[in-house]
Amino acid sequence: AKGGEGKSQEQADLRFVKLADIKPLPGTYVKDTPRKEYKDLIDSIKKSGLEKPVILRQGEKGEYQLVDGFHRCEALKQAGMLEVRADVYEMPLPEASRYRKEHRDKPDIPIPGKLIPPHSAEPEKPAEPPKEAGTPAAPGGQEEEIPKDFTLPITREGQSEIITTLKVADIHPFEGHPFNVKDDKDMWDLVDSVKKFGVLEPVVVIPRQAGGYEMVSGHRRQRACQLAGIQTMPVIVRQLDRDEATISMVDANMKRE
Repeated sequence: AKGGEGKSQEQADLRFVKLADIKPLPGTYVKDTPRKEYKDLIDSIKKSGLEKPVILRQGEKGEYQLVDGFHRCEALKQAGMLEVRADVYEMPLPEASRYRKEHRDKPDIPIPGKLIPPHSAEPEKPAEPPKEAGTPAAPGGQEEEIPKDFTLPITREGQSEIITTLKVADIHPFEGHPFNVKDDKDMWDLVDSVKKFGVLEPVVVIPRQAGGYEMVSGHRRQRACQLAGIQTMPVIVRQLDRDEATISMVDANMKRE
C-alpha cells in the first residue's frame, strides 16, 4: 500500500485529530478556497463515513499541518464535527509541498515520508474507577448498549421529558463521568450499525447551564455518530438535577453489565 493508505476503518489503532489543531502547510503556493456549502460531501460522509483519512505533516514543534483533505475538513466543520481521521507523516516540507501540488493530477503517486504510528501520540487514558465488591465488571470496561426491553423510571412523576433530535456537537460529556469509551473493534462494529440502521435507541441528556446538553446515557452511541460523520441523533431530554442525573447514569450502566 502507498504510504500506509488503504487501512481499514475496522482497525482499532486509528488516529483522530481535532480539527481546531490542524494548521495550513506553510510555504505553499497552492491555496484552497472553502466552498459555499458542502451538502453533497456531508451527505456522502453521513451515508458512508469518511472513506479515507486526511494526510497531515507533523511540524518541527509537533503541530499538525494539512497536506491533503482540505475540503473534507471543511465539510466536517460545517457538519458540527470536532475531529477527523488522519494519517500523520514525518516528511520534509519541500516533499510535502510537492506532493500537495502534484497528487491532484497524479492521485497514485506515493505519499512521501514515514507514517507515524497512531499509538505514539495517543493521550493517556483515564484510570478505570474502582468497582465495589460484588459488582461485576463490564467486558473490556466498555459502556454497553441499552437492551431493547430495558426501562428505568428516572423521571419523577410530574417531571417533563422530550423526545427529539439534537446535533451531536451540542451534546457534551457528563461532567466527571468515569466511563471509558474506546475506539476499539466493538466501537467500529457500532459505527457500522449506526451507518446502516441509524441510532435505534435514543440517548438520554439533560439541559446544560452553559448551553447545549449533557449526556446521561449513550456516550458510545454519540462517539459512533462522530466517527460515522452523522450530524444529528435522537435524544430524550429529561429535567433532572445533578444528583438525580448521576444516579441515573450509574444505574443505567450497571443495568447494562
